[in-house]
Amino acid sequence: MLVTGRGLDRRGLLRLLAGRAAPWSRDQEAVGAPRFQRPLRPPGAVAEPRLRQFCDGCGACTEACPYGSIRIERGLPMLRLQTSPCYLCPDFPCIRACPRGALRPVAGPRAVRIGRARLDRHACLAWDGGDCRLCLARCPLSGEALVLEDFKPAVASERCVG
Repeated sequence: MLVTGRGLDRRGLLRLLAGRAAPWSRDQEAVGAPRFQRPLRPPGAVAEPRLRQFCDGCGACTEACPYGSIRIERGLPMLRLQTSPCYLCPDFPCIRACPRGALRPVAGPRAVRIGRARLDRHACLAWDGGDCRLCLARCPLSGEALVLEDFKPAVASERCVG
């Protein structure tokens, strides 16, 4: 099997070149439906229907985020976890910076529910026999929410904040 620098096999590379696959996918199952059903909002975000009432898109939360995890898209704060995960800062500077109350205080990192992580075993090098632990290094709750089972990463969904 031919493997490129992006982890694609030859068929995946051909689909990528033909414009029918995302660069991170390794098979047709990973292409198609969006990965998230709803936008991922920063910690403490009010419920989606009320977010537009409180948030004016000022960007104070994006400036306060030390990791650049928050972006303003369509006038609202959004997390792009594929680019930079939310590291769940202990003092939540994004929440403190929000002048309009769109991001409300939370009891701590374990009280946050951004979403629910899923592991794509088809794209995971560790599940493909490789030796990769990048997800464990990037997960803010590694060892609790993301654990190793038989030397392969697994999501402990009851402890995952997304």
